[in-house]
Amino acid sequence: MKKTLALVGVFALSACGGKPEPRIPPPPTNTEVITQDIPVPVLCTVELEKAKVKLDEMSEGRPLEEQTAAMRQTIAEQQAYIISLEAGIIGCGGKITK
Repeated sequence: MKKTLALVGVFALSACGGKPEPRIPPPPTNTEVITQDIPVPVLCTVELEKAKVKLDEMSEGRPLEEQTAAMRQTIAEQQAYIISLEAGIIGCGGKITK
């Protein structure tokens, strides 16, 4: 009887030394995407055309009326150029103080 119990014990312990059965991995959990909005500084570029001044195109010796008209046109061109410069500064996030 002792031999039978010893033989049964050996067989029982030999079953423990075998390879484990392959198991199916658990199903993947649903991933959750978290979006974080982080401001990134971007170099601002503005392209402006330099103001063409009427006085630069005037020749010497013109009558006073033409010189006065050219001066008024130059002032108007410079004011338009200043407005476009200010718009470019504000458009790029700048601030104009008085």
